[in-house]
Amino acid sequence: MVTRFLRRASLAVVFVAIAAATGCDLGPFARVNPSDPDASITITIVASRDTVTIGNPYIAFQAVVEPATSPVFPTWESNFAGFVHQGDGVFRLTSPQASVVPIDVRVRFPAGSKVYRVYGAPDP
Repeated sequence: MVTRFLRRASLAVVFVAIAAATGCDLGPFARVNPSDPDASITITIVASRDTVTIGNPYIAFQAVVEPATSPVFPTWESNFAGFVHQGDGVFRLTSPQASVVPIDVRVRFPAGSKVYRVYGAPDP
């Protein structure tokens, strides 16, 4: 009777170990947290518009993460010194442009980043 109990217990332990080793990455516990560097996420940037001028200097950006998760606060940056992050994905053009200038805005999460291009233009 003790032998039968030990055999069933050892089979149960083996089953749980196999299920834990194979099921976590494929099931509902897959890595989807944008704070996890090993997560597999898709980032889309949505902008209020694509061109900014000194007369209308603000553009708001939003990062949409798929699959949707709990709120994670990304880091926003621009490759152009005259396009300054104001907070919450809002940028402001601080210097007038003599010609059209491409500006790249990047949003960073620990699990990835995405770039969106806008254009700084002279006032009409």
